[in-house]
Amino acid sequence: MKHINLEGACLVKANLEGANLGNAYLTDIVLVEANLEGANLEMASLQRSDLRLANLTKACLFRSHLEEADLRGVKLEGVDLRGADLREARLGGADLRGARLGGADLKGAIFKSTFMPDGKLYTGKGENYHGSLGVTAPQKKN
Repeated sequence: MKHINLEGACLVKANLEGANLGNAYLTDIVLVEANLEGANLEMASLQRSDLRLANLTKACLFRSHLEEADLRGVKLEGVDLRGADLREARLGGADLRGARLGGADLKGAIFKSTFMPDGKLYTGKGENYHGSLGVTAPQKKN
């Protein structure tokens, strides 16, 4: 299913475990409570998608586009999110324990009681989270 276009599709509770959706166009898709465990979503376009309560454990989302996606309550344990664009994504209640976020863009992302890769709970904006590579702490004035 690589390079497939499912823009706006409604796949509530779909079982896509291990699916190859690399480079897929999934903008505005509804995947509420879907099982995408171990799926390949590398470089997939998931802007504005509704993934609430989905299982993405150990999925590959390397360099994927998740701008404004609803990821509330999503299982993202062990997920590869390196280089992913998560600007303005909603991640309240998500579980990112063990996820790789190196180079991910978290600007404007909203975290509320979210388990971060280090296992700690975090509430706040993405640009204030300093556990991700690519998010830098404010510079001290001399």
